Amino acid sequence: GATGARLARGMKVVGVIQARMMSSRLPGKSLRMLNGEPALMQMVGRLRHAAQLDHLVVATSPESANDAIRQLCAARQVDCVTGGADDRDVAGRFRRVQEVTRGDAFVRISADCWLAFPELVDQVVMEWRTHPDAQYVSNCWPRSYPDGCDVELLRRDILSVLEGEDLTTAI
Repeated sequence: GATGARLARGMKVVGVIQARMMSSRLPGKSLRMLNGEPALMQMVGRLRHAAQLDHLVVATSPESANDAIRQLCAARQVDCVTGGADDRDVAGRFRRVQEVTRGDAFVRISADCWLAFPELVDQVVMEWRTHPDAQYVSNCWPRSYPDGCDVELLRRDILSVLEGEDLTTAI
């Protein structure tokens, strides 16, 4: 209860928006315009209201197609971390984010979850802060919100055993 929450308060939680340009279903979706603003920047703006996040970054792969994401982040002064071997190496991206930020836990939000709610992020983080031994906290298993409102938190130590694109199917 309260003791666990106090212990986890000093732990750094990093919000990670995983973004790429080469989606098979909707290429360039991260930079699609929504209400006059790139979708990715809409997400950044929304997630900056999540009070429980200590840091927010965009994570992308080294593919040259993602240069546009890196350029937009630089122009908007949004932290962007490049990692992994390619677009499918999401686990590699998260390990690189951990190296750069030294976070204790990472909130995973896909760039195509355009309706990410900061309140849901805060709820998931607070659940973890109350139970800091949990390696994974989510509103996805069982599905409790509509697709597109997914929030997943992974504790730092679980990143070393994950691989590939479908991070949480291995947990």
